[in-house]
Amino acid sequence: MRKHRAKDGSQRKRLPAGERAKLVTGLRPTTLMDFLYELRRRSNYEGVDEYGSDAEDANVERFHRGMLHIADIGVLHYEIMLAQYVGLEAYEKEALAWIRSAAKIGSWATQAVERRLEALKLAHETLSGSK
Repeated sequence: MRKHRAKDGSQRKRLPAGERAKLVTGLRPTTLMDFLYELRRRSNYEGVDEYGSDAEDANVERFHRGMLHIADIGVLHYEIMLAQYVGLEAYEKEALAWIRSAAKIGSWATQAVERRLEALKLAHETLSGSK
């Protein structure tokens, strides 16, 4: 709505009749991961409008944890697909190489990948009946 202003230049509180339908028909299909990427891209490169609010710190922290959880689940989904395409052994080899390369940043940088890799291996063991 930032670009859609009234004739006098003021920001509209509501779109005129039919304008929403025009906007929606022009949108490409997106996923939740697209939304997270776009939020990150805008906040890193265009400004911090999304984060300027009067929200209490506890609410901001809860929102942030929720967004991290959503991102983590989305990435796990893609990692499962990758493991299916290349095989668990090849995927684990690449994941461990990445973990080693990122370890110098700090354990916080690799914890999520390590957790997802363990979950993926456990799921594979459970489904295949092997250990």
